[in-house]
Amino acid sequence: MIVRKLFKHLLPLMFLTAVVFAQPQQGEVVETILDNGLKVLSVEMHNAPIIYSQLAYKVGSRNEGVGSTGIAHITEHMMFKGTPTYPKGVISKLIKDNAGVFNAFTSNDITAYFEQMPKNKIDIALAIESDRMYNCVIDAVELEKELDVIMEERRMRTENNPSGIFSEEFNAIAFKCSPNHWPVIGWMDDIKNTSREDVFNFYRSYYTPNNATLVLVGDFETDEMLKKVEHYFGDIPAGPDVAQSVTSEPLQESKRVVTIKRSDVKTASMQIGWHTPAIGHPDNAALRVFTKILGGGSTSRLYKRLVTDENMVTRVSARIRFAKDPWQIVVSIETNHEKIEQLPRVKEIIFEEIHKIQQQGITVYELQKTKNRLEYNEIFENMKVSSIGGRLARYETYLSWKFYDEWKQQQKSVTLEDVKRVAKEYINQEHVTIGYLLPKSTADSATVSFSTIDSAEDHSTFYYNSGEVVSVEDNEIDVIKPKPIAPRIQQARLTNGIPVYFVHDKTVPIFSVRGFIRTGNCPEDLEKPGLGALTGRMMNRGTQTFSNEYLKERMDFVPFSFSVSGGVEDVTFSGSALTDYADSLLFYGFEILTNPAFNPDDLEIVRDQMIAILRRAEGGAGWKTSRFLFETIYGETHPYGRLITGGEEFLRKLTVDDLRAFHQKYYCPQHTVLCVLSDLTLEETIEKLNAGFGKWSHADPPELAKFAAPKKFKGRAIKVFPMPEKKQADVRIGGTLVPHGHADTDAIDVAVHILGGSSLSSRMGVNIRDEQGLAYNVSVRTRQRQKGGLWFMQSATKSETASQLLKSAIHEIENMRKEKVTDKELIAAKRYFIGTLPMVIETPGDILMLVFDMVNHGMPLDYFDNYADRVMAVTKEDVLRVMRYYFDPRNIVVVGAGPIEQSELDQFK
Repeated sequence: MIVRKLFKHLLPLMFLTAVVFAQPQQGEVVETILDNGLKVLSVEMHNAPIIYSQLAYKVGSRNEGVGSTGIAHITEHMMFKGTPTYPKGVISKLIKDNAGVFNAFTSNDITAYFEQMPKNKIDIALAIESDRMYNCVIDAVELEKELDVIMEERRMRTENNPSGIFSEEFNAIAFKCSPNHWPVIGWMDDIKNTSREDVFNFYRSYYTPNNATLVLVGDFETDEMLKKVEHYFGDIPAGPDVAQSVTSEPLQESKRVVTIKRSDVKTASMQIGWHTPAIGHPDNAALRVFTKILGGGSTSRLYKRLVTDENMVTRVSARIRFAKDPWQIVVSIETNHEKIEQLPRVKEIIFEEIHKIQQQGITVYELQKTKNRLEYNEIFENMKVSSIGGRLARYETYLSWKFYDEWKQQQKSVTLEDVKRVAKEYINQEHVTIGYLLPKSTADSATVSFSTIDSAEDHSTFYYNSGEVVSVEDNEIDVIKPKPIAPRIQQARLTNGIPVYFVHDKTVPIFSVRGFIRTGNCPEDLEKPGLGALTGRMMNRGTQTFSNEYLKERMDFVPFSFSVSGGVEDVTFSGSALTDYADSLLFYGFEILTNPAFNPDDLEIVRDQMIAILRRAEGGAGWKTSRFLFETIYGETHPYGRLITGGEEFLRKLTVDDLRAFHQKYYCPQHTVLCVLSDLTLEETIEKLNAGFGKWSHADPPELAKFAAPKKFKGRAIKVFPMPEKKQADVRIGGTLVPHGHADTDAIDVAVHILGGSSLSSRMGVNIRDEQGLAYNVSVRTRQRQKGGLWFMQSATKSETASQLLKSAIHEIENMRKEKVTDKELIAAKRYFIGTLPMVIETPGDILMLVFDMVNHGMPLDYFDNYADRVMAVTKEDVLRVMRYYFDPRNIVVVGAGPIEQSELDQFK
């Protein structure tokens, strides 16, 4: 084994020079290269008893060609179909049953498999990854089934999703020769025509140790971990050298335009893109700064011009993506269809703002603000082992893990002239790609589109939903419990009586606050739906003392964060800053919470944004099925069944006076609770809080109306929302459940995990996805509130198999109601819940969130600490009992939306 150790600090708060030690220190990278070429990057992180492992292969859609698109993603799926040692279904179940969290993904230039395991279970991940690196079966029959699953995945992500199809079409015209031209998931015909021989040859070509990087981050001793790696991977033979060259994209010499019109598009959007260099190019740091200043948040030039000043769009962003091959800067906007005629002017304004930067440059203030925010984000993004591990794998696959430090320095070194220069060199009005996604009823002359840039899902990365046998005793629960949380929680009160729950942590110098204000069952929200939600959003738009623009600039420059949100049962707020800037966080946060401006012009902006969000959601099949489920199970008049934002009609009726009256009545210290995390002492923290929050008073706090428990839903309700424009049907089944903290909650958790906790290893997942290939995702979830809850099964499939999928789901429910689960299933579920507890409190921020949830839900502070004992006490009889009481097929809602008709689900009446 060849070992080369290179130590570099990963924790950005340390700011220390790299030093070579005899033993690696926490947060330092150790690079090791095995004789077969496998590169290993290991980082000791002893904050929690967990280890993150990612095996990243230097292969993706860039290694495909005409007629073989999607084969990298198909191979990723088939890696879960087994080896002689780990037959079909064993890999997913073995990891899950041993408290592991796992997944895999394929992008343009990387395919990766990752597991996060309890530290004493990491051998399972290493054994599986080493075995399937060389021994995957790629069975022809299983491939045929899995191709059906992948086609359902494509329908779900792309053909059924306006933003997905738009992204695909946009890239297809933006790139002519580069592999970026085709989608990672592949064209549908290529997926259908993929053979076993195609996949096996691809697997043998690219799945070799010398084409891979293994990253390990977590609670281990480096020398011992490297011995394990050598044991599992050392004997795998190296493969041939892998050619990584691809066709280069020529200089774009023309303007390219694509327009898509769909009846399920309810807002108007536009996307504009320019080609940029591959990762490692010296201009990229300046291009990133340019992108942030142009459209990176609410203080960017485009946001100020298009949203704050003109209110022409509801959303605008600019983003640059870096990869192995050249990619793009993309500016995207969204607006409501009433303003569609303004889209040509919006495009002009975008180019006007770009032209200003090209000719006049940016200011010193803008440059420093952007650098401050980038450094701030860096700190908060590098606390979890998965974040650090994923980043190391990504950079090593693209270029080198060592480039990360160079990249940070490049961004710090960007000058005013650099930004001006790259804006001139890369951005112009002629060599550009423009895309429009339009409501189908829009006139041909109109131009609008919705971009995926701001969406939670990156449509260029596709996740597989999550030789030596490692033996695990089925009757053992040998996982590591986390340290208790309750002893770390200190309690105090401010001078005005506000209770404070405090967690002291010196790991990083961060000051974070989370709080809630109880509002109860507001009669005002019943009379004027959406009032609480709109009030919460408007709280983030400036105060009577400080304008919205001033506050947003302060947040970005200092930097710190603070936001308010209105919910069904309460108002929540949260903020974070480095401890040196805690005073700014608390001063401005208190101002935002207690002295809002409620500017009429801002009301129009926020209202339009909320309406755009509603319209976008209403175009989706999942929105319709979800809304019907909640309204039917809880009742349309119950607060839990009502739409929290009220709907477009009600939002348009709300006035500034309504918001002021709601705020004046319900925002008061008497119903407020604070949860705080800090490296300061409790005494120092209380002193800071008393300077603002402690002086808050309210002469007449309201008496809060209590929520009534929703009635248990009885009977069957069957509903179909025909959406012929869709390519896939969203289907759901649901019923009544218990509220937070109910004695049956733990038994329900175990039952749901066995029934539908995973698309790969649960009873429903194995039946519906693995055996029948009906869907990519199938899951059972619960939603619990103070006075009630519900459970639901959700999946999506082509219209021809919608009723078959629903029958299969109900069949699995009935089976679990007939007889007890097996000992093996019960033990595996307990092992999973107890073993994943350390992951719940991995970082200080995780602990604060947990404390907030316990306090907000009225649970005792040792609720988390006692969770393992409560789960251990669950019996097979308990599982059978809750299945029979709560999961009764005679009392369920069955709903579908998509290219199906009511008659297709009438059989479930």
